[in-house]
Amino acid sequence: AQPHRMTPESQLRAEIVEVGRRMYSRGYTASNDGNISVRLGDDRLLMTPRSVCKGFMTPDMMCITDMDGRKLQGDRDPSSEMLMHLEVYRQRPDARAVCHAHPPIATGFAVAGIVVDDGQLARTLLDEAVDQLGGDACGTKSADQDGGPIGGACQGIGNGGGNFVDHGA
Repeated sequence: AQPHRMTPESQLRAEIVEVGRRMYSRGYTASNDGNISVRLGDDRLLMTPRSVCKGFMTPDMMCITDMDGRKLQGDRDPSSEMLMHLEVYRQRPDARAVCHAHPPIATGFAVAGIVVDDGQLARTLLDEAVDQLGGDACGTKSADQDGGPIGGACQGIGNGGGNFVDHGA
């Protein structure tokens, strides 16, 4: 595998803070929910901390983990959704970042167990989140509520977003 070209860590920290601020200001997260991670090479992740409002983070709050979830650096513990992030990166070695949010309309469909398998409807539900991140939307996928292995739920997502049943977007 070719090594990934990386953005300097300080810039990635600032970008995570900005994405968290945007997610919070648009109502995609509330209180301490939602989380963001980005690859720092093939063997490490930069991740939002546990129990922090994404609208009020600072770059120094981030932590670094290895791909097995061991904290390598940072004063705070990594996101409580770390296992889900790690599984996305395992299933999708091409994934550069993961943003987990709870857009209200998309979450309503997921909580109701409504499968959104129409690409246009999925695009409409996840439109702003996907436009912000780039890529395409996919339909509803099944995910483990505990943030653990999410099966093949990441397959077919492409470079955009997915709506995970009982697990936000």
